[in-house]
Amino acid sequence: MEAKVTDPRLWREICRIWPEFYKHISWEIGSGDRVRLWLDNWFRELRVFGMMLKVLEINVHAIRDCPKIAAIWRAFLNPSDRALFFNLSTMDWIGSSRKAGCGGIIRDNYGNWIKGFVSNLGYASVLSAEIWGIYHGLVTAWNLGFRKVELESDSSQAIKIIQMLREAGSNLRPLQHRISCLLASDWEVKATHIPRNANGCADTIAKHSLASSIGFNMLDNHPSVVVSVMMRDANNSIIHDLGG
Repeated sequence: MEAKVTDPRLWREICRIWPEFYKHISWEIGSGDRVRLWLDNWFRELRVFGMMLKVLEINVHAIRDCPKIAAIWRAFLNPSDRALFFNLSTMDWIGSSRKAGCGGIIRDNYGNWIKGFVSNLGYASVLSAEIWGIYHGLVTAWNLGFRKVELESDSSQAIKIIQMLREAGSNLRPLQHRISCLLASDWEVKATHIPRNANGCADTIAKHSLASSIGFNMLDNHPSVVVSVMMRDANNSIIHDLGG
């Protein structure tokens, strides 16, 4: 099986490992004389018409998430890319994503720099990048020993998701489940939406993440690219220590 240079990357990678991939494919061929394309149940109890998102979910399981196929992906994925690859939502994974990164800062209640972080995510949607930034910020704050923090983001949608996770059940995506577990830990986290012009330092660091290597990187000192904006929003950061 050969792929063209113009083919999507996913298909090119499948073609590259086609002999092994083919071992896990099964076919069932009938005469076709009784097929009703739009009415027959092609995927368990799902019909084709009006159910494309569910079909995509099943297809993603078949070509990414089932154990045998996942083992093949892991064979050629960079270890640092695996967590993002398998945590992407269906629509992000199918192709609505782009090169993305996240970053943030942790300051004390006087606005002084404590730590920062960047994470080059590879390919992800804007919202996914925001959620990853929140996750890394929470993990960093927890690991630093803070137990009373204020989490700020200029993404109102991301903040709404975080607030809903406090009361969510068990049916969560892997990354959301991790955040939910973090929020349930023994600490106080206040999530607040702030305007973008009050979040300049964090946004600058997030843009800087695209120039870093894939994966998470801690920043002990602030990068030179944020010096010009630190004074402007010294009292506005992703996570504040509230003195707890």
